[in-house]
Amino acid sequence: MSDVRLRGLETFHQDSLAIAKSAFDQEIVLLDQQKAFGIKSAHEVATQRMNAISQNLANVSTTAYKRQLPIATPFIEFLDVGANPSPQVFSTTLPVHLLQTDTRPGALRQTAQPLDIAIEDSGFFEVKTDQGLAYTRRGDFHLDPQGRLVTSQGHPVLGLGGELVL
Repeated sequence: MSDVRLRGLETFHQDSLAIAKSAFDQEIVLLDQQKAFGIKSAHEVATQRMNAISQNLANVSTTAYKRQLPIATPFIEFLDVGANPSPQVFSTTLPVHLLQTDTRPGALRQTAQPLDIAIEDSGFFEVKTDQGLAYTRRGDFHLDPQGRLVTSQGHPVLGLGGELVL
């Protein structure tokens, strides 16, 4: 084999190795990006979960408090395979984390207050606020000077005929 042809094969071989190395390096970078995305997403989920747990613990004695349940979207839903069929393309946005309010009834406890009312099943008390109608399950009511049944914030409790006056 001639020296020229041998050098041509060596050059071709070196070029092929360089291309393969470049592709391998790009794959490593992609894997590192995927790993970083996964770690960042897991951190976000863990932070949101810890915040929800802290909030729930801080309000464990709050009347009618409804605990917050952190909801994280499964990781597989973040693959951007719908927009680009290549499985190596990831969405660059973080997962959407939601807090869902646990609306199940809590434990009922007896109080010495004659106007404390509890709802055993589903439902809410309707109250009138400065911003309009609001709904609450908190039933620690009292009477205001006009004889209206009001919340601890002074919002009148509404019945079928309007404000409840006792």
